[in-house]
Amino acid sequence: MLKAGLIKRCSKSYSVSSLGKIVYCAPMIIGKALEYYWKPAAIDSVQYLPGVGLDKIIQFLIDNSQIEELLVRDVYDIVTENSSNINNNNSNSRGKDPAKNYAYS
Repeated sequence: MLKAGLIKRCSKSYSVSSLGKIVYCAPMIIGKALEYYWKPAAIDSVQYLPGVGLDKIIQFLIDNSQIEELLVRDVYDIVTENSSNINNNNSNSRGKDPAKNYAYS
């Protein structure tokens, strides 16, 4: 876990890193989404109907702000943001091992 960057060593003790916190929370977010499976399914069923206020439906049905934000954001924006972050990381590491871009403690 230390090599993966999930924990870090401070003096003689270990603590969870920022990456570790994200990895820890990811299954809980997925579990919450699966717990309310019918809500995302209902959103999918009405998203292409004309005149539907999809944002309002999402706000009404979804009570988790992280999941709501993911549903409201356009998928194109998410993909573009992720690919630009990957490109920035790759351009900063030319001639280096890409695995060393991560801060290992």
